[in-house]
Amino acid sequence: MDQHAIRVLKAAPMILMGAYTSYLLFGRAGEPEEAFWQHCKEIGPLYKWRLGVTAIDDYVCVVVQSFRQGLSTPWGTWITGYLITTLVSVYGFLAVEGSRAKSGWFLYLTPLHALLFKLIGISVIVPAIWLPSYILYNAGDRTPSEMWRKRVSTVRIGAIALSLVLLKFNALAMFFPFSEEGKETAIVLFQMAPIALSFLWLPVYSKTEASSQVRSHRRIKAMHLMLAEAGLVWHLTGILFIIREPGIPWKVFKLLFSWSNCEFQAYFLLVDVSVLFLGFMYVIVLEDGSETAAVVTLGSLLLGPASALSAYFAYREHKILEAVMLQECSKDS
Repeated sequence: MDQHAIRVLKAAPMILMGAYTSYLLFGRAGEPEEAFWQHCKEIGPLYKWRLGVTAIDDYVCVVVQSFRQGLSTPWGTWITGYLITTLVSVYGFLAVEGSRAKSGWFLYLTPLHALLFKLIGISVIVPAIWLPSYILYNAGDRTPSEMWRKRVSTVRIGAIALSLVLLKFNALAMFFPFSEEGKETAIVLFQMAPIALSFLWLPVYSKTEASSQVRSHRRIKAMHLMLAEAGLVWHLTGILFIIREPGIPWKVFKLLFSWSNCEFQAYFLLVDVSVLFLGFMYVIVLEDGSETAAVVTLGSLLLGPASALSAYFAYREHKILEAVMLQECSKDS
């Protein structure tokens, strides 16, 4: 069978996952979403941030109130923390893969991806569009002859790492005991940050000289390990949440089957983090086999999903680094 046809078949399950996720989130959101829209018709004490453009103001208001509702309960806060750390880990992977010397034009458009994440949802766009594109571009190919496609500017990696640090600080601000207005501002900024921060590193030229290729791969690996540490910190925090509120795991499990209007946002965020993790598990199976995927799954239980994914991304980059070093040694000999 033609290689392109095989890639299409491999990408098809992701498209179906994205479509089903869209149904889970938006096909069942009628009543809770309508309540948010009605609340946002008037300026009230819970939302004062306005641009004067009705469509934008209403949309941002709904997003702000959704996150506020998600953070209003211990189990909602628990889920939100796992989603945000996983989102930052995934965003780091997307930024790096879109910066490779030959990544494919669609993978390069990170600001567009970030915008679509906000308008439609990251758990819909990643499986329905980004991962299928990644598979169709054969971006996961790590054969020695394809190593030249993996080059990334060392300066760009530094800029990506800086943008992710800023994104993490912004995310942390949502959990701080600020005033209501301060928490609202932190949520608004977090919605805009992935789009705005991509312009911090996007202008940096993506190609590098072969002599610095090893250094750039080492920096990518270090960046993923940094994100793994951040995911582990939240996982330990999540364990403390469970010690204080032992009913959280059971409450989260029940959300998969039933939820009230005021619990819908927690359900929404739970679907987000679950779909992101499962989508990348599928890619790991394609690239490294079911045994590696099983190890990452076990790691997600011990270290948290964000930490496990970032550790895998670091492992993946290490394999690329080994291949590059082997190539450069063979050229010197």
